[in-house]
Amino acid sequence: MKAVGVWQVKRGNVAWIESASVRLERELEEWIERDPSLLDGGLEVVGRQIHVEGGIIDLLAIDLQGRWAVIEIKRGNLHRDAVAQALEYASCIAEMGFQELTGKVNDYLKSVGRENQEFEKTLRERIQSEGTDTKGREVVVYVVGTGQDPSLERILNFLGKSQRVVHAVLFSVFELDGGHRILVRELTSTDAASISPPPPLEEVLKVAGRNGLGEVFNSLVAAARRHDIYPRPFKHGIMFAPLTNKTRVLFFACVDPPADGMVKFGVSPRAFQQFYGLRKGLVAKALDAAGYRALPVTEVLKFAGALDRLMSSVGH
Repeated sequence: MKAVGVWQVKRGNVAWIESASVRLERELEEWIERDPSLLDGGLEVVGRQIHVEGGIIDLLAIDLQGRWAVIEIKRGNLHRDAVAQALEYASCIAEMGFQELTGKVNDYLKSVGRENQEFEKTLRERIQSEGTDTKGREVVVYVVGTGQDPSLERILNFLGKSQRVVHAVLFSVFELDGGHRILVRELTSTDAASISPPPPLEEVLKVAGRNGLGEVFNSLVAAARRHDIYPRPFKHGIMFAPLTNKTRVLFFACVDPPADGMVKFGVSPRAFQQFYGLRKGLVAKALDAAGYRALPVTEVLKFAGALDRLMSSVGH
C-alpha cells in the first residue's frame, strides 16, 4: 500500500495539506483534454465522448509514436473492470473502419475549432497511411483514477507479457488556501518492449538506410549520443529517451519510407523541461516542432543541430 503526504512550507512553517473532495472524474476529463501531458508528454487529444460498439470512450488521443491512445477515467479506485472496459474500447478503435474513424476525429476537431490547423492535415495523413487495412493499427490504453485495487499491478504485468500496452495513472488532489489545488500523479505502465526484445538499433538504422533516411537517422542518433540521450529502437522507428527514464519520450522518428519527402516525427517539449530543467520558451524556440506530425526530411536533419544548441544550455 502506498500513502502520499503533501506539506506546504511557507515562511518557515510546515503545514499539512488536506486532500480535496472534488468531482474528479469530470474535472480530470476536462483537464486532460486541455493538457494531455498530465498523462504523458506528446499526447494529442483527437476525440472526446466517442461512441463505439463497446460504449463511450472518454478521450481518444494519438501519441508521439503515432499510436492511438484510449483514455478511460474513473472517479475512484481502478479495478480489473476498468482495464477490461478500456481494452474493449481499444479493440473497437483497432478494428474501426477508415471512414468511420476519420469522421469521428474530424467531427471532434471541428467542434473545438482545430479543423484548419496543420495538425488536422497530419492526422489525416496518419489515418490515410493505414488505408483500409486496420491490422497494423496500434492502440495503447490509459486508465485513470484516484487509487487502485491491489490486484491491478499483477494484471498490468500479465498484459505486458501479452504485448498489451496499458498505463495506470493515479491522481490525488490537495487543496491550498484560497481554493488553489495541487495534482499529484503516479504512473504505472506495462512495458511490452522490455518483455519482447526490440530489434537491434543497427537493424533499424539499416531499414532507415533502405528507405532513404540513413543520413537523417545517423545524425539523430549521433546527436542523441553526444548528449547522453538513449536511442531506443522499435519496429517502425526510434524513440529517444532520457537515460534516467528510458520509457519517456523526448522525441521519436519513424523509419517508414517518407511520403512526399515527409518523415513522421514527434517531439515532447514538456519532457525536455521535466528532465533537463529547461525553460518552456527556450525549448519552444530551439525545437520548432511539437506533437506528432510529418516534417520534411530537411527539417528533421536540422533538428540534430537544434538539439545540440538546446542541450548546450543545460545547467547554465
